[in-house]
Amino acid sequence: MNWRAIIWTAKCLALSILGVFICGQITSFFTPPVWWILHKANATYLNRWIFQFKYFFVLRAVYGSLLGLIPIRLSIEAIRSMNARFRTEAHWHQNSETDWRRPILWAWVPLAILFLARFAAWQDPNRSVLANSGNLERFDYFFNPMALASLNPLAFQAPGLVFDIVIITGPMVFLLAYTAGVWLRHQIPGFEHPVEPPLIEPEEQPANPH
Repeated sequence: MNWRAIIWTAKCLALSILGVFICGQITSFFTPPVWWILHKANATYLNRWIFQFKYFFVLRAVYGSLLGLIPIRLSIEAIRSMNARFRTEAHWHQNSETDWRRPILWAWVPLAILFLARFAAWQDPNRSVLANSGNLERFDYFFNPMALASLNPLAFQAPGLVFDIVIITGPMVFLLAYTAGVWLRHQIPGFEHPVEPPLIEPEEQPANPH
């Protein structure tokens, strides 16, 4: 493995860890108003506690895909505006997002590898050590966030369940949805590169007879 591959892998891993933090921040910020709007519109009768767990993966997939639909240059401009940074920066090349070698588009891979390792090694603690855990129990463990709603924080399996769902599976879905959102954005004609109005050429001036 050459240095370029090592650097790419390190960036991908760093962005994956950063994605765990961003996923949690975005979810905690947007989920309450989303629940409030749906509750006021009588679209849901769940309380906010149950709502955030029932739609745990759906909300993360929506947030990730919406983030991917927003060009990074616009996100950077919004952050600079919120921080009152209005000075002119280097021009953002829109074509850079079409390069699928960018580590940010593969930030879900380290979490996916960790998820597959945990998924393959998982054993149901309620079953005999001599019996193999079925796939149904595995999927129910990793993709049943409602178990967190009634989880006893003092239970032996509580830290592992929180780690597997909140730290691994949820951010993995979020980052994978982000990549899907970027791909979808580039499939919409004219969305990424709006057509600019043609320049109006100045009328030719009559030649000076003198």
